[in-house]
Amino acid sequence: MKTTLLYSLLSMFSIGSIWASEAPCTGTSGTYYVTACDSYTWIDGNVYTSTNKSATVTLIDQDGCDSLVTLSLIIINSTASVDEVTACESYYWIDGNQYTSDNNTATFTLPNKAGCDSVVHLNLTVNYADHYTEVVNTCDSYTWIDGNTYHSSTNSAQYLFQNKNECDSIITLNLTVNNVDASVTRNGLNLSSNTTGATYQWLDCANGMQPISGETNQTLDAKFKGDGDYAVVVTQNGCSDTSACFSINTVGIETVDFNGVHVFPNPTTGNFFIEFPNVQDHVSARITDLMGRTISTYELYKASKFEFHLEGPAGFYMIELITDQEQKQSFRIIKE
Repeated sequence: MKTTLLYSLLSMFSIGSIWASEAPCTGTSGTYYVTACDSYTWIDGNVYTSTNKSATVTLIDQDGCDSLVTLSLIIINSTASVDEVTACESYYWIDGNQYTSDNNTATFTLPNKAGCDSVVHLNLTVNYADHYTEVVNTCDSYTWIDGNTYHSSTNSAQYLFQNKNECDSIITLNLTVNNVDASVTRNGLNLSSNTTGATYQWLDCANGMQPISGETNQTLDAKFKGDGDYAVVVTQNGCSDTSACFSINTVGIETVDFNGVHVFPNPTTGNFFIEFPNVQDHVSARITDLMGRTISTYELYKASKFEFHLEGPAGFYMIELITDQEQKQSFRIIKE
């Protein structure tokens, strides 16, 4: 039995060599060469976890003689490594899985160059992109971080940047551009802003663009202001713009005929007359100062000549006449 066992064992030493003597019971010896991963259990019943070239075992060969076998063992240890990864949003690893959050438990086994198991541990940090919306309300135009100047409202402009985690992030611009139309239409001695639903302030261009007190309507009736240059500041949705200046130079200070109407004396010390060549059924009259404030009003019926008394200090005043046919005429009155 022992001889048969020895023969079987020695016949397995394909990677080693055993030199046996043909002399009776002179003993034989040989070396068993092995390369293993991590550990090796030999025929002596021992588990070897490191390289060993000294272990021996004595067996009985087929002739009943002692046979000494020496182990030549090389142990190659399995390896382990950590795959440190930082990714944005998600990460596909060597195990074929997609990870969308941090992970430090996933492992994957590969053969190393020695043919032993190599275990890779994943240590994954997943960062995320940022998405912002910048809301802007502005007047006329807006120059954004993308270098573009926008003259109209938009909510589609986007800008790509890397956040603090170096992930691609997006800012979307939600822009409202408020444009004010400061154009003016002139109709005779009336100046009107073309923008409705706004606030208005008329200016005296010849006086350093100073605001004209009380003139905050959409229309300026310039005949009550006299000759000059006028503009308007239009404010809407928090934005303002100023029109061009318009010259009014058709209002005289001398006696003016209005379908034969005669105003005299002008200048006056306080009382003056208006004479109508044809009797009028009805004429409305309004006297104002140059700031547009009403001094007095009159309703003239069947008038051919009417006397007015001008209240107030010396200066310039205006009288506006309106006929039933909606004919209008203004005269400047000088009080001495």
